[in-house]
Amino acid sequence: MTEGPLRGPGRNHPGTREACRLIEVNYEDLEPVTDAAIALQRTSSLVHQDWASHTSMPGLIRDGNSASYTTLEKGDVAQALASADVVLTERYETDQAHPVPIEPRAVLASWEGEKVTIWSSTQSPTSLGREWPRLCGFPNATSASSCRTSAEASAASA
Repeated sequence: MTEGPLRGPGRNHPGTREACRLIEVNYEDLEPVTDAAIALQRTSSLVHQDWASHTSMPGLIRDGNSASYTTLEKGDVAQALASADVVLTERYETDQAHPVPIEPRAVLASWEGEKVTIWSSTQSPTSLGREWPRLCGFPNATSASSCRTSAEASAASA
């Protein structure tokens, strides 16, 4: 895996074949981890050695091979549990499968002058509108989001 622009020797440049011969790739064999519980242990090999430098949304708890997690609570959870007729405490495990969304995972952006409109197949248009300026390096941009999962923002102050 690589981050940033991917560069190669080219397609039609006269020196392409020679450049390809000069490329040296080194691979490191790593022990595969096929159990998520083991992968999340602090002693497990890191999938991404430099994970701490990866950008993420503020407020997410990140640790080792856990890309992020958060806890959401509404109301007085302790009081609700204390007053419940029955409280079940169990551990539920499912296979490592993800539901397949009908919509594609895609983002389209259109720049018009100092305005960019972003269309995204997301369930979080508000987060998109709030986070895209920071992730794209426009910390002073203003943004607004739409229920149609698009975010418009002005990068004029960036």
